[in-house]
Amino acid sequence: MRYLLLAALLVVSLAVPGFAQQSGTLSFSLGNPPTTLSATSFGATIGGVKGTVTTTAGGAWTMTVAGQTFASGTYTCGGGSCSFSGTTLSGKNLSFSLTNTSGTLTGLFANHGAWVSTVANWANGHLSGRNRGDVVSQASGGKGHDPAHDPSHGLAQSASNLNQGGGPPGNGNGAEHGGGQGHGK
Repeated sequence: MRYLLLAALLVVSLAVPGFAQQSGTLSFSLGNPPTTLSATSFGATIGGVKGTVTTTAGGAWTMTVAGQTFASGTYTCGGGSCSFSGTTLSGKNLSFSLTNTSGTLTGLFANHGAWVSTVANWANGHLSGRNRGDVVSQASGGKGHDPAHDPSHGLAQSASNLNQGGGPPGNGNGAEHGGGQGHGK
């Protein structure tokens, strides 16, 4: 029965424009970044994942999550503000810019599921125990992507939940599938 429902959802996803396309837009916020090149640290969130950014007076920055490097790059300052250029994010070599204290990053991931899968892979290789689950939950929790560009999120999540079979709800198996299972959107 569930295969029939899954097949029906796949047919609908092909027939309805935009249904299968989820947004890969990630939000970011920088807590209290420096205004000049300096060695400091501050809270930050990228794609829902919360961490600490540490800067050097030489223009480098690193975002750590549970003590592990999650993102990094360089930064420049002028006119009373700093712009951050990223070179790595969640274990991937990517190029991105954080030019304000908050905004969005587009074009880095095909969709929200790809982001959650990337974060899950990073967490599995770098974290353990509750930290691993917390980070994957943050990435899949809906606060890290732009729901305005993701109207199909709830329907796609329903489809991805149909055949998980990993045990009772809430046992943490959703992170292994990279689809953000279990978040209420």
